[in-house]
Amino acid sequence: RPNLAFDMNLDQINLDRYLPPKSEQQSAPAEKTAPKKKTDYEPLRRLILDGALKIAKLTVNKAHIEDAVIQINAKDGIFNIDPLKLNMYQGNAAGKAVLNVTKDTPLSNVNLQVNKIQMSPLLKDVLEKDFLEGVTSADINLAMAGDDPEKIRKTLNGKGQLQVNDGAIVGIDLASMARNVQSAFGAAKPGGPRPRTDFTELAIPFTIENGITNTPGSSLKSPFIRIQAVGTTDLVKETLD
Repeated sequence: RPNLAFDMNLDQINLDRYLPPKSEQQSAPAEKTAPKKKTDYEPLRRLILDGALKIAKLTVNKAHIEDAVIQINAKDGIFNIDPLKLNMYQGNAAGKAVLNVTKDTPLSNVNLQVNKIQMSPLLKDVLEKDFLEGVTSADINLAMAGDDPEKIRKTLNGKGQLQVNDGAIVGIDLASMARNVQSAFGAAKPGGPRPRTDFTELAIPFTIENGITNTPGSSLKSPFIRIQAVGTTDLVKETLD
């Protein structure tokens, strides 16, 4: 029954250096193989863990994070991460998570709060894209079961709210759509500004039930246009309505 404790304080670390490189080419379809062997969680059930981790500067998936604080405890197959705190892109995030492996099928719960993170530099670093600007806040609660992507999608449940204030959708000008479709969607003149839709608030509330995400009333508000949208996304069938 291993009983482990650690208290780590790092000045900086780049986790991308330790991750496998992403393949530039999509791999060929895998041949049919034997059913996946069940994971043996008994070693984790025996583990007793009490750990604390502080990182002054952290890079992961090209995102830059500062002052990360992670506390993790485990006993009898239940792992608790509480708290999880970090600063990034002029804002901060906090959360907690629980992993339960007392049974053959692991259960997970995640709670995350995001406060005033600048969306544009985050997207440029992580996705190398520039399509959304603004100050982002979010409150997300998720629960899931399983240890493979297919099962997690089928059992994913939760709810949340994503809100972006004082921002813009870059690359499309919705306000000018009625006046000139080409200028709304087309490329800007060389040297000229890209089309954009400035807004005061973009709100996206959502619920998830067994892998089906429902958006009951997303809204975008700007001085020139109002947009409301409702719909569902089936993560299992990969369909959008």
